[in-house]
Amino acid sequence: MIHALLLLLPLSLAPAAHVPAADELSELVAQLELRRDDADEALVLQVAELGTREALMALLEFYEQVHSVFMKREIVRALSRFDGVQDAEQPALQKLMDVAVGAREQELREAAVEGLGECRNLGRDFLRMIASYPADEAVRERALELHLKRAGEADLPWYRELFGAPPVVEDPKDRGRRKKPGRKQDASQALQQPIAAPEALRLLVFPVLVDSMEDAELLHLSAEDRSLEIRAVALHALNGRGHAALEEIATELLDAIGSPPEVRIAAAEVLADLRGAEIADHFITLAKKQEVTPERLRRRMAELLAAMEDPKVDGKTWKLLGRGKPHQRTFALRASRNSNNSKLVGKLTGGLRDKDPEVSILAIEIIAERGFTQAVPHLTKELQRAERKESAQLPALVMALTRLRAEDPEWRAELVRFATGDSRGLRNAALRALAQSGGEEHLDTFVAALDHADWSTRHMALRGLEQLRSPASVEAIIARMAEERGRMLNECANALWRLTGQPFRKQPAAWRGWWRDNHSTWEPIPAESLAELEREEEKRRLRQLTRVEFFGIRIESTRVIFVIDVSGSMAARLHSRYVRGGGQTRIDVAKEELKRAIDALDAATLYNILPFSSGVMSWLDGVAGATEHTREEAHEYVERLGAGGGTNLYEAIEVAFDDPDVDTIVILSDGEPSVGPVIQPGRIREAVRRWNEHRGIKVHCIAVGGSLKVLEWIAEDSGGDYVRFQ
Repeated sequence: MIHALLLLLPLSLAPAAHVPAADELSELVAQLELRRDDADEALVLQVAELGTREALMALLEFYEQVHSVFMKREIVRALSRFDGVQDAEQPALQKLMDVAVGAREQELREAAVEGLGECRNLGRDFLRMIASYPADEAVRERALELHLKRAGEADLPWYRELFGAPPVVEDPKDRGRRKKPGRKQDASQALQQPIAAPEALRLLVFPVLVDSMEDAELLHLSAEDRSLEIRAVALHALNGRGHAALEEIATELLDAIGSPPEVRIAAAEVLADLRGAEIADHFITLAKKQEVTPERLRRRMAELLAAMEDPKVDGKTWKLLGRGKPHQRTFALRASRNSNNSKLVGKLTGGLRDKDPEVSILAIEIIAERGFTQAVPHLTKELQRAERKESAQLPALVMALTRLRAEDPEWRAELVRFATGDSRGLRNAALRALAQSGGEEHLDTFVAALDHADWSTRHMALRGLEQLRSPASVEAIIARMAEERGRMLNECANALWRLTGQPFRKQPAAWRGWWRDNHSTWEPIPAESLAELEREEEKRRLRQLTRVEFFGIRIESTRVIFVIDVSGSMAARLHSRYVRGGGQTRIDVAKEELKRAIDALDAATLYNILPFSSGVMSWLDGVAGATEHTREEAHEYVERLGAGGGTNLYEAIEVAFDDPDVDTIVILSDGEPSVGPVIQPGRIREAVRRWNEHRGIKVHCIAVGGSLKVLEWIAEDSGGDYVRFQ
């Protein structure tokens, strides 16, 4: 790895540790080698506590002999014990750094960088090298976070170097000659190119540097920096300083059509703080112009106006309610949601029948949020209409009425009726509402739904049974386990684990036997006891020698769809050296990982591959089982994939959601959406959240070549994992 840099580090001056008898180390090593991956992890710590170079060398050798992630991780964790030990410190820390930047397993990389953070002597030097090294961005980010915890004045030059050298900018007092954002400057004022550090690292060091920056530099950063987050933070920093010219700068940035939405949002926030209610007319004018105002900016301006709770502002936004195009109507609803005008309920109930689903759903949500019980008859009427049409408003109407009629037994009876109906959206929404209300009286409803043909309905029923935390719910889940496969089997096992703390995982017969002997005395396991058991369960998981993974994400499903970006930018090369030696193109790494994941799928798994660029393709019309024959065909299909075209993320996800039985979707992409019916990240997030609200599909996302907010949002909203590779 970076051995040459070690020459710059001073030798440890720590006194030599007591040298134990050689047979003490030999005995411990013999015990470790006897059981290898099944050895007691305490033995590893005992070897490390000997504190000698011989003990370190024994652990490093043992690291190469074991195969489980768990045992390797325990050795990595023990290496920090050699901090300050003469003749052992540098090789121990060198190994930690090598693992941090070179290990394939995320658990090992994380353990290594945390270990360096514990080393008080030379740990910061190694953390600095990792942060400067082209490794996994998440590892570099964590290394820098740990370094910053012990930051000193002497570190500022390096932080400045990591952030990027200061640009040459004009005198901030010279307002008459100040150039507007985006305009070319004279050659004499050409900006020095910043060091190409990842945005996440620059954003971490920025707060440490901001106090040492002149207003001129912050002005430049707010208008020109490549990181949108830094531009936003710089604007807020100038606001905190009370910069005289900030209002003009923020107004220019807000009105600049070419500025990124994040920068315009920060400018709007600054202007709302500086001008208060006086900014309302400006915001409203911008909000009306769909072609120049992104959805995220329009939404944020509405939130800022609503937060003012100013009668004059309410009066201006009130006039827009029920008027204009759909984007104007949603803006007006959001901006007026806190209004105390007595006529607001009437405006909201009028919005229930809006032809645009986004407008009507927002009106429903605001009625529930404000607790307008007088709107219940209107909501009930709309629910009857929506039930006949199977419209997108069904789930929102059910949840709103549940909130407003929580104590009404007639409504709870209606929910039970809905929970047994033919409409999936209505059925699942009703089950979710019943689960939130709790009560043993719904047990039979959940038990019946647990046998439904639709897996998403069974998933909602499982949630309800788990929340009951009763013997009857445990018995029902155990009985259902024998019929489940893939993700639902895993969900049942996880629910039983959280209820009982028993280790039978996905073994229905073992659960039945245990329940037969213990049902009469069973009580739900306390949270603190479960936490301790979960730590033990994590050890067991990491001791497994084989796992189905895609870019480090575990795939636990028998109905999975891989959505793979094959746009033109996927031909770019990755920089992470721990990904098969580095230097490969994004698409080549994606294809290699996808083939590995397919090879490891359980034979009972049904899967499909959806490559997308400007359009969406599909390997199959339906899904295939993970047989040897289909694996070979999948490999051939994947190998033929090439990179070209735009990034139609919206339609790719929409096609994946068209599969009625899919329970897991894995999305890999490397760029912001650029083509398709919807390209605004915020609107894509809202659409996916709406599609998934009552289906429970887990969406894992991998961003290659950088960080993509839309993928991070989608994974977070669905309970999936989000991974970045650069």
